[in-house]
Amino acid sequence: MVFREVVMEAPSPAAMGAFYGGALELPIVAESDSEVAVRAGVTTLRFRRAAPGAAPTYHFAL
Repeated sequence: MVFREVVMEAPSPAAMGAFYGGALELPIVAESDSEVAVRAGVTTLRFRRAAPGAAPTYHFAL
């Protein structure tokens, strides 16, 4: 199984891009005010701005 794209909501997409791009050295492939996408192998991790007041939480154990 190959995940081509994973989309997650985040209060601050820019902060997520800074972490994944900086700490994990993943290339940022798209960036806007409301969204940041990084590439992890063949998978694009896309972080979209969450609605005000939302606190999205994710846990993946693959």
